[in-house]
Amino acid sequence: MGKILILYDSATGCTEQMARYVLEGVRDFQDAGMEVRFRSVDDATKDDVFWCDGMAVGTPTNLGGYSWKMKKFWDDNAPYLWPNTDGKIACAFSSAGAYGGGSETACLSMLIVLMNFGFLVFGVTDYVAEKHTLHYGAITAKEPRAEEEKAGCRRLGLRLAEWVSVYVDHKGDTHHPLLTTKKKDKEEETKKQEIKEQKQKLKAQTKRDTKLKVLVFHKAAAYKHESIPAAVCKFKELAVSHGWHLVATEEAETHFDSIDTLKEFDIIVFVSNSGELFNEQQKDVFKQFVELPSKGIYSLHASIAAFLSDQDPTGNTPMGNTWPFYGDVMGAYFVRHPPPEERTIHVNKSEADKVGLSALPDHHTVLDEWYEYDRDPKSNSRLGVVVYVDKGQGQPALDVAVGHPVVWHHHVGTTRVFYNGLGHFAGAFDTSYMHALLVKGIEFCAGKPT
Repeated sequence: MGKILILYDSATGCTEQMARYVLEGVRDFQDAGMEVRFRSVDDATKDDVFWCDGMAVGTPTNLGGYSWKMKKFWDDNAPYLWPNTDGKIACAFSSAGAYGGGSETACLSMLIVLMNFGFLVFGVTDYVAEKHTLHYGAITAKEPRAEEEKAGCRRLGLRLAEWVSVYVDHKGDTHHPLLTTKKKDKEEETKKQEIKEQKQKLKAQTKRDTKLKVLVFHKAAAYKHESIPAAVCKFKELAVSHGWHLVATEEAETHFDSIDTLKEFDIIVFVSNSGELFNEQQKDVFKQFVELPSKGIYSLHASIAAFLSDQDPTGNTPMGNTWPFYGDVMGAYFVRHPPPEERTIHVNKSEADKVGLSALPDHHTVLDEWYEYDRDPKSNSRLGVVVYVDKGQGQPALDVAVGHPVVWHHHVGTTRVFYNGLGHFAGAFDTSYMHALLVKGIEFCAGKPT
């Protein structure tokens, strides 16, 4: 069986403690038949060196090199040992007053001496802890206190025992570090990495779960507003800046076929939709969503013109509807509109305060389409008008009354609904006014306090 010598010099006891952890590492080796001698440089003799097959040499750091006692030992025994120790295996360890105090250079200077005597010296590539390895030998700042410092010393002793077993006892097929220690380390590191990745995924999922989940639905089955792409782009931009998890789609089948899919979202945004958006199954799923607790519906511009009984791209023909429930949720159905016209809109401060829009200017001039509805939204006692428009100067038959609602909020059960009638033109989505209506409207739908 292989024979190992642990030789050390220790002026203050720090290097001796390192040596004892190196000894533990040797004894941790699976081949229990290996012989070990533990010697202070004051007690060791040349016979100990002749006796061993491998040795770990520990020295305090002295001016970046090894100690004077260790130098004296090799100087005194050089006539006997040199060149009669060729092929023995060796490694080094050292303690210093602090990290950066020269421990690694002390190890290197000790290894150079051992190389001069013909020893086969080695380093260790293993990491015993994050950012803690022993490429040139085990090192500590004073005595080994931290667990990674102790582990480094033990690993040095273990690796010495492994190399002696491989090259002296010829057990490379079973005791080579690549087949034992390093393989185990790799397996443990892989397991740690898997656990780390699982934690990261869980953390990401948790973070995602806490994000506001917004479905932007922009299907236009009939008339398609040219402003839809700008609106969708704006919502995506806001999702990035506000940390929402947003999905944009014009395919009803992907999310409205099953309540299990749809209920994953906190808010559905309807963007200037038109035509028959849903089949009967999808209508039922949407109803189920509205009945869930604490959901939100954001309705933008022409979304209240979906499910109409006829089509008229000019907007002049009064329209009926095919699904009353949808109009009840939104607060009203589109009937018709005059040509786009520039008008002054006003803010109802008491209702604006409730949805975080008190900073909107009292009056604002906007070029847009102004819709007539199938009902007066103000007649709904649970509905609050945030923005209303003046009477226009267009065709008298299509002029809307003073105080005509344009932006409102209300509840359908516990579902919060916000309607924003602006947005016929793409340029609207570049304005700070629209920005505020989108952000605060979504926050209202999410139930965030103002």
